[in-house]
Amino acid sequence: IIFREASYIFFIKNTVSGNAIVVISETPDYQKSTIKIHNNQVKLDNGHYGVAIGFCKNDECEWLCREYYRHARRPKGLVTMSNTWGDRNGRTRVSDEFIRLEIDSAADLGLDVVQIDDGWLTGITANSLRKKGGVWEGFYADNDDFWKVNEERFPNGLEPVVEKAKKHGLEMGLWFGPDSSNDFENYKKDVETLMHFYNTYGIRYFKLDGVKIRSKLCEMRFIEFMQELVNRTKGDMRFNLDVTAEDRFGYMYNAA
Repeated sequence: IIFREASYIFFIKNTVSGNAIVVISETPDYQKSTIKIHNNQVKLDNGHYGVAIGFCKNDECEWLCREYYRHARRPKGLVTMSNTWGDRNGRTRVSDEFIRLEIDSAADLGLDVVQIDDGWLTGITANSLRKKGGVWEGFYADNDDFWKVNEERFPNGLEPVVEKAKKHGLEMGLWFGPDSSNDFENYKKDVETLMHFYNTYGIRYFKLDGVKIRSKLCEMRFIEFMQELVNRTKGDMRFNLDVTAEDRFGYMYNAA
């Protein structure tokens, strides 16, 4: 078998023996990369680019890939993350009990981060399926306690779930909506809000949602908001940018 591809990952599984070969190539140019597999022998011509080859059981391929990238991409590393929005119940089920179950499942799956989506906060967003009349910007004007932990859902705060996650070797992440109102005029408040969760709970993974880039000033302030947090945490804070709606940009827009 001969494959030519750019930046590929292949799982070659032997269904008789149950053994597999994992091939990961870092080349950006398929014309300079050839992989030949014959009788379980792998021959590679990958130009000047690196290739990693691993051997494992058929059901261990994904795990081996994650282990490779965890080491190859340090200090940034590769993480696998769960997010509570995936159950399709919006913010209605988010609670201390629910997140404890999420942590158990994440540990069983071998994940790294359990991210709590909308529902952990006191404020009501327009995404809420429990109450109507929520807002999608102007959060500080709507409620001074908007970004405080919801005491009804987390009567003991976030500390217990953060500690449980640590015991399982996991980290917690949070959903957050930077305030787009008036061209992100509150971006410095947003910085302090996330620094509070970073300093108090050690939370460093944040999903950024609800963003509305209406002008160049919006763009500049939103980027400055993220850059300030990266600088103040010395690169320790990480963002995953929701690009499912509104006028937004993702990682590749400002990857440099």
